[in-house]
Amino acid sequence: MKIFIIGPENSGKTILATMMNDYVENNPECGLGFYAIDYKTKKYLKKTLKALRSSEWPSSTKIGESITLNWKWTTKNGSEFVVNMPELAGQTLRSVICGSESNLLLQKEINEADLIILLCDIKGYLDEKGNNADSQTEVAWMFEEILKNASMRQHVICVIMKADLWESELPEEQWSDRQAIESLLMRYFDEVSWNGLKKHLEMCTLLAVSSVSVTDGIRDDEIIRIPEVPLKSRGMANLIAEILKAMKIDAHDSVDKGKKFNVNPLPPERASGNNPVTGILKIVAIACIISVILFISGLFYSWAGFFISVVIISIAIFHILKAFRGSKNKSMKN
Repeated sequence: MKIFIIGPENSGKTILATMMNDYVENNPECGLGFYAIDYKTKKYLKKTLKALRSSEWPSSTKIGESITLNWKWTTKNGSEFVVNMPELAGQTLRSVICGSESNLLLQKEINEADLIILLCDIKGYLDEKGNNADSQTEVAWMFEEILKNASMRQHVICVIMKADLWESELPEEQWSDRQAIESLLMRYFDEVSWNGLKKHLEMCTLLAVSSVSVTDGIRDDEIIRIPEVPLKSRGMANLIAEILKAMKIDAHDSVDKGKKFNVNPLPPERASGNNPVTGILKIVAIACIISVILFISGLFYSWAGFFISVVIISIAIFHILKAFRGSKNKSMKN
Protein backbone atom coordinates (compact mmCIF):
# COMPACT_ATOMS: atom_id res chain seq x y z
CA MET A 1 0.00 0.00 0.00
CA LYS A 2 1.38 3.39 -0.92
CA ILE A 3 0.63 6.28 1.39
CA PHE A 4 1.38 9.87 0.43
CA ILE A 5 1.45 12.47 3.20
CA ILE A 6 0.88 15.91 1.73
CA GLY A 7 0.95 19.29 3.41
CA PRO A 8 2.40 22.79 3.13
CA GLU A 9 5.60 23.80 4.88
CA ASN A 10 5.65 23.50 8.67
CA SER A 11 2.36 21.59 8.71
CA GLY A 12 4.01 18.73 10.59
CA LYS A 13 4.51 15.96 8.01
CA THR A 14 7.73 14.66 9.55
CA ILE A 15 6.40 14.75 13.10
CA LEU A 16 3.14 13.06 12.12
CA ALA A 17 4.95 10.19 10.38
CA THR A 18 7.27 9.73 13.36
CA MET A 19 4.62 9.90 16.08
CA MET A 20 2.18 7.78 14.08
CA ASN A 21 4.65 4.90 13.90
CA ASP A 22 5.74 5.43 17.50
CA TYR A 23 2.08 5.13 18.48
CA VAL A 24 1.73 1.90 16.49
CA GLU A 25 4.82 0.40 18.15
CA ASN A 26 3.63 1.26 21.65
CA ASN A 27 -0.06 0.42 21.15
CA PRO A 28 -0.29 -3.09 19.64
CA GLU A 29 -4.02 -3.13 20.40
CA CYS A 30 -4.52 -0.56 17.61
CA GLY A 31 -4.41 -3.41 15.09
CA LEU A 32 -1.11 -2.62 13.35
CA GLY A 33 2.51 -3.62 13.82
CA PHE A 34 5.43 -1.54 12.47
CA TYR A 35 8.99 -2.12 11.38
CA ALA A 36 11.28 -0.13 9.10
CA ILE A 37 12.31 -1.77 5.82
CA ASP A 38 15.65 0.02 5.42
CA TYR A 39 18.26 1.63 7.64
CA LYS A 40 17.66 5.09 6.17
CA THR A 41 14.04 5.07 7.35
CA LYS A 42 14.92 3.75 10.79
CA LYS A 43 17.64 6.39 11.21
CA TYR A 44 15.37 9.22 10.04
CA LEU A 45 12.50 8.32 12.37
CA LYS A 46 14.86 7.68 15.29
CA LYS A 47 16.56 11.06 14.78
CA THR A 48 13.21 12.87 14.72
CA LEU A 49 12.00 11.04 17.81
CA LYS A 50 15.23 11.84 19.66
CA ALA A 51 14.82 15.56 18.92
CA LEU A 52 11.22 15.55 20.16
CA ARG A 53 12.20 13.72 23.36
CA SER A 54 14.78 16.46 23.94
CA SER A 55 12.00 19.08 23.63
CA GLU A 56 13.42 20.15 20.26
CA TRP A 57 11.60 20.49 16.96
CA PRO A 58 13.21 18.52 14.08
CA SER A 59 14.53 20.57 11.19
CA SER A 60 12.13 21.08 8.30
CA THR A 61 12.67 19.33 4.99
CA LYS A 62 14.70 21.66 2.78
CA ILE A 63 13.38 22.95 -0.52
CA GLY A 64 14.29 20.52 -3.29
CA GLU A 65 15.13 17.76 -0.82
CA SER A 66 13.32 14.47 -1.26
CA ILE A 67 13.31 11.61 1.24
CA THR A 68 11.38 8.40 0.81
CA LEU A 69 10.54 6.47 3.95
CA ASN A 70 9.78 2.77 3.62
CA TRP A 71 8.17 0.62 6.27
CA LYS A 72 5.80 -2.28 6.76
CA TRP A 73 2.56 -2.42 8.67
CA THR A 74 1.34 -5.84 9.70
CA THR A 75 -2.22 -6.68 10.70
CA LYS A 76 -3.45 -9.11 13.33
CA ASN A 77 -4.41 -11.66 10.67
CA GLY A 78 -0.80 -11.82 9.45
CA SER A 79 -1.09 -9.64 6.34
CA GLU A 80 1.80 -7.31 5.50
CA PHE A 81 1.45 -3.94 3.81
CA VAL A 82 4.43 -2.10 2.35
CA VAL A 83 4.20 1.65 2.89
CA ASN A 84 6.24 4.15 0.87
CA MET A 85 6.06 7.74 2.04
CA PRO A 86 7.80 10.32 -0.15
CA GLU A 87 8.66 13.28 2.11
CA LEU A 88 9.00 16.57 0.23
CA ALA A 89 9.33 20.16 1.31
CA GLY A 90 5.97 21.91 1.40
CA GLN A 91 7.19 24.71 -0.85
CA THR A 92 8.28 22.20 -3.50
CA LEU A 93 4.93 20.46 -3.39
CA ARG A 94 3.03 23.74 -3.54
CA SER A 95 5.00 24.89 -6.59
CA VAL A 96 4.28 21.65 -8.44
CA ILE A 97 0.57 21.55 -7.58
CA CYS A 98 0.07 25.21 -8.46
CA GLY A 99 1.89 24.81 -11.77
CA SER A 100 4.96 27.00 -11.31
CA GLU A 101 7.23 23.95 -11.57
CA SER A 102 7.06 20.69 -13.46
CA ASN A 103 7.75 17.47 -11.60
CA LEU A 104 6.29 14.51 -13.44
CA LEU A 105 7.75 12.04 -10.95
CA LEU A 106 6.01 13.77 -8.03
CA GLN A 107 2.72 13.93 -9.90
CA LYS A 108 3.05 10.26 -10.80
CA GLU A 109 3.68 9.33 -7.15
CA ILE A 110 0.60 11.27 -6.03
CA ASN A 111 -1.54 9.58 -8.69
CA GLU A 112 -0.27 6.12 -7.71
CA ALA A 113 -0.93 6.59 -3.99
CA ASP A 114 -3.60 4.32 -2.51
CA LEU A 115 -4.12 6.60 0.46
CA ILE A 116 -3.55 10.36 0.57
CA ILE A 117 -3.23 11.97 3.98
CA LEU A 118 -3.75 15.70 3.42
CA LEU A 119 -2.49 17.85 6.29
CA CYS A 120 -4.26 21.12 7.00
CA ASP A 121 -2.52 23.59 9.31
CA ILE A 122 -5.02 26.38 9.99
CA LYS A 123 -2.49 28.45 11.94
CA GLY A 124 0.01 28.18 9.11
CA TYR A 125 -2.68 29.21 6.64
CA LEU A 126 -3.55 32.29 8.71
CA ASP A 127 0.14 33.18 9.13
CA GLU A 128 0.57 33.10 5.35
CA LYS A 129 -2.06 35.84 5.05
CA GLY A 130 0.07 38.18 7.14
CA ASN A 131 3.28 37.29 5.30
CA ASN A 132 2.18 36.73 1.72
CA ALA A 133 -1.39 36.74 0.44
CA ASP A 134 -0.33 34.87 -2.71
CA SER A 135 1.16 32.06 -0.63
CA GLN A 136 -2.10 31.70 1.28
CA THR A 137 -4.00 31.46 -2.00
CA GLU A 138 -1.54 28.81 -3.20
CA VAL A 139 -2.09 26.72 -0.06
CA ALA A 140 -5.88 26.81 -0.52
CA TRP A 141 -5.50 26.01 -4.22
CA MET A 142 -3.21 23.07 -3.44
CA PHE A 143 -5.83 21.55 -1.13
CA GLU A 144 -8.55 22.01 -3.73
CA GLU A 145 -6.49 20.51 -6.58
CA ILE A 146 -5.47 17.43 -4.60
CA LEU A 147 -9.04 16.76 -3.50
CA LYS A 148 -10.44 17.42 -6.97
CA ASN A 149 -7.98 15.13 -8.74
CA ALA A 150 -8.16 12.23 -6.30
CA SER A 151 -9.51 9.23 -8.21
CA MET A 152 -12.35 7.04 -7.03
CA ARG A 153 -9.87 4.31 -6.00
CA GLN A 154 -7.91 6.66 -3.73
CA HIS A 155 -8.80 7.15 -0.10
CA VAL A 156 -8.27 10.69 1.19
CA ILE A 157 -8.01 11.60 4.86
CA CYS A 158 -7.89 15.33 5.57
CA VAL A 159 -6.20 15.88 8.93
CA ILE A 160 -6.47 19.13 10.89
CA MET A 161 -3.02 19.47 12.46
CA LYS A 162 -2.13 21.10 15.80
CA ALA A 163 -5.74 20.69 16.88
CA ASP A 164 -4.80 21.57 20.46
CA LEU A 165 -4.53 25.21 19.32
CA TRP A 166 -8.25 25.24 18.59
CA GLU A 167 -9.61 23.35 21.58
CA SER A 168 -11.71 26.32 22.71
CA GLU A 169 -13.63 26.00 19.43
CA LEU A 170 -13.05 22.32 18.65
CA PRO A 171 -12.80 20.25 21.87
CA GLU A 172 -11.06 16.88 21.65
CA GLU A 173 -14.33 14.92 21.75
CA GLN A 174 -15.20 16.58 18.42
CA TRP A 175 -11.93 15.76 16.64
CA SER A 176 -13.70 13.15 14.54
CA ASP A 177 -16.95 15.13 14.20
CA ARG A 178 -17.26 16.05 10.54
CA GLN A 179 -19.75 18.87 11.05
CA ALA A 180 -17.69 20.50 13.81
CA ILE A 181 -14.49 20.33 11.73
CA GLU A 182 -16.21 21.80 8.67
CA SER A 183 -17.51 24.67 10.82
CA LEU A 184 -13.96 25.39 12.01
CA LEU A 185 -12.58 25.40 8.47
CA MET A 186 -15.40 27.61 7.21
CA ARG A 187 -14.66 30.08 10.02
CA TYR A 188 -11.01 30.58 9.09
CA PHE A 189 -10.76 29.99 5.34
CA ASP A 190 -11.76 32.96 3.22
CA GLU A 191 -15.09 32.64 1.44
CA VAL A 192 -13.67 32.02 -2.04
CA SER A 193 -11.27 29.31 -0.84
CA TRP A 194 -13.91 27.63 1.29
CA ASN A 195 -16.44 27.52 -1.57
CA GLY A 196 -13.83 25.76 -3.69
CA LEU A 197 -12.97 23.26 -0.96
CA LYS A 198 -16.28 22.25 0.60
CA LYS A 199 -17.70 20.36 -2.39
CA HIS A 200 -14.56 18.20 -2.58
CA LEU A 201 -14.36 17.55 1.16
CA GLU A 202 -17.54 15.47 0.94
CA MET A 203 -15.53 12.60 -0.58
CA CYS A 204 -12.86 12.43 2.13
CA THR A 205 -12.60 11.64 5.83
CA LEU A 206 -12.12 14.59 8.20
CA LEU A 207 -10.11 14.20 11.40
CA ALA A 208 -8.19 16.40 13.82
CA VAL A 209 -5.01 15.40 15.66
CA SER A 210 -2.31 16.78 17.87
CA SER A 211 0.80 14.84 16.83
CA VAL A 212 2.65 15.83 19.98
CA SER A 213 1.52 17.74 23.06
CA VAL A 214 3.34 21.03 23.66
CA THR A 215 4.25 23.23 26.58
CA ASP A 216 5.76 26.69 26.98
CA GLY A 217 9.52 27.02 26.97
CA ILE A 218 12.02 29.87 26.89
CA ARG A 219 14.51 30.25 24.05
CA ASP A 220 16.57 33.41 23.57
CA ASP A 221 14.47 35.17 26.22
CA GLU A 222 11.30 34.40 24.32
CA ILE A 223 8.42 32.15 25.32
CA ILE A 224 7.92 29.49 22.65
CA ARG A 225 6.00 26.26 22.25
CA ILE A 226 8.15 23.14 22.62
CA PRO A 227 7.37 19.39 22.69
CA GLU A 228 6.16 18.27 26.10
CA VAL A 229 8.06 15.35 27.62
CA PRO A 230 7.05 12.57 27.99
CA LEU A 231 5.67 12.71 24.47
CA LYS A 232 1.95 12.31 24.02
CA SER A 233 -0.22 12.23 20.90
CA ARG A 234 -3.94 12.94 20.81
CA GLY A 235 -6.39 11.88 18.13
CA MET A 236 -3.90 9.32 16.80
CA ALA A 237 -6.17 6.35 17.58
CA ASN A 238 -8.86 7.73 15.24
CA LEU A 239 -6.31 8.32 12.47
CA ILE A 240 -4.87 4.80 12.76
CA ALA A 241 -8.41 3.36 12.76
CA GLU A 242 -9.22 5.19 9.50
CA ILE A 243 -5.96 4.03 7.89
CA LEU A 244 -6.71 0.46 8.95
CA LYS A 245 -10.20 0.75 7.49
CA ALA A 246 -8.77 1.99 4.18
CA MET A 247 -6.30 -0.91 4.07
CA LYS A 248 -9.07 -3.44 4.63
CA ILE A 249 -11.23 -1.92 1.90
CA ASP A 250 -8.37 -1.98 -0.62
CA ALA A 251 -7.45 -5.57 0.20
CA HIS A 252 -11.09 -6.64 -0.21
CA ASP A 253 -11.89 -4.66 -3.35
CA SER A 254 -9.62 -6.45 -5.79
CA VAL A 255 -7.33 -9.45 -5.87
CA ASP A 256 -5.24 -7.48 -8.38
CA LYS A 257 -4.17 -5.13 -5.58
CA GLY A 258 -2.50 -8.02 -3.80
CA LYS A 259 0.76 -7.33 -5.65
CA LYS A 260 0.71 -3.68 -4.62
CA PHE A 261 0.28 -4.68 -0.99
CA ASN A 262 2.92 -7.45 -1.28
CA VAL A 263 0.11 -9.87 -0.49
CA ASN A 264 -0.59 -12.65 -3.00
CA PRO A 265 -4.09 -13.91 -2.24
CA LEU A 266 -5.05 -17.23 -3.82
CA PRO A 267 -8.45 -17.93 -5.35
CA PRO A 268 -10.70 -19.83 -2.90
CA GLU A 269 -10.55 -23.04 -4.91
CA ARG A 270 -6.72 -22.98 -4.88
CA ALA A 271 -6.52 -22.03 -1.23
CA SER A 272 -8.59 -25.09 -0.38
CA GLY A 273 -6.41 -27.29 -2.57
CA ASN A 274 -9.11 -27.79 -5.24
CA ASN A 275 -7.27 -26.58 -8.32
CA PRO A 276 -9.76 -26.69 -11.25
CA VAL A 277 -7.06 -27.70 -13.77
CA THR A 278 -5.94 -30.62 -11.59
CA GLY A 279 -9.54 -31.76 -11.19
CA ILE A 280 -10.14 -31.79 -14.94
CA LEU A 281 -6.92 -33.69 -15.58
CA LYS A 282 -8.08 -36.40 -13.18
CA ILE A 283 -11.36 -36.71 -15.08
CA VAL A 284 -9.49 -36.82 -18.40
CA ALA A 285 -7.21 -39.60 -17.12
CA ILE A 286 -10.23 -41.70 -16.12
CA ALA A 287 -11.89 -40.98 -19.48
CA CYS A 288 -8.80 -42.09 -21.38
CA ILE A 289 -8.67 -45.39 -19.45
CA ILE A 290 -12.34 -46.04 -20.23
CA SER A 291 -11.76 -45.12 -23.87
CA VAL A 292 -8.85 -47.55 -24.19
CA ILE A 293 -10.99 -50.32 -22.73
CA LEU A 294 -13.85 -49.51 -25.10
CA PHE A 295 -11.46 -49.28 -28.04
CA ILE A 296 -9.98 -52.70 -27.31
CA SER A 297 -13.44 -54.16 -26.85
CA GLY A 298 -14.49 -52.57 -30.16
CA LEU A 299 -11.75 -54.41 -32.01
CA PHE A 300 -13.20 -57.73 -30.83
CA TYR A 301 -16.93 -57.05 -30.76
CA SER A 302 -18.01 -53.99 -32.77
CA TRP A 303 -16.96 -50.69 -34.20
CA ALA A 304 -19.45 -48.95 -31.84
CA GLY A 305 -16.86 -49.01 -29.06
CA PHE A 306 -14.35 -47.36 -31.37
CA PHE A 307 -16.66 -44.44 -32.18
CA ILE A 308 -17.58 -44.00 -28.51
CA SER A 309 -13.87 -43.88 -27.69
CA VAL A 310 -13.27 -41.16 -30.29
CA VAL A 311 -16.12 -39.04 -28.88
CA ILE A 312 -14.90 -39.36 -25.29
CA ILE A 313 -11.30 -38.52 -26.22
CA SER A 314 -12.47 -35.49 -28.26
CA ILE A 315 -14.49 -34.17 -25.31
CA ALA A 316 -11.52 -34.73 -23.00
CA ILE A 317 -9.15 -32.81 -25.30
CA PHE A 318 -11.67 -29.96 -25.56
CA HIS A 319 -11.84 -29.60 -21.76
CA ILE A 320 -8.05 -29.74 -21.43
CA LEU A 321 -7.59 -26.87 -23.91
CA LYS A 322 -10.38 -24.87 -22.26
CA ALA A 323 -8.91 -25.34 -18.78
CA PHE A 324 -5.38 -24.33 -19.77
CA ARG A 325 -6.67 -21.35 -21.77
CA GLY A 326 -8.61 -20.09 -18.74
CA SER A 327 -5.61 -20.62 -16.49
CA LYS A 328 -3.39 -18.63 -18.86
CA ASN A 329 -5.85 -15.73 -19.03
CA LYS A 330 -6.02 -15.53 -15.22
CA SER A 331 -2.24 -15.47 -14.90
CA MET A 332 -2.02 -12.65 -17.46
CA LYS A 333 -4.57 -10.58 -15.52
CA ASN A 334 -2.70 -11.09 -12.28
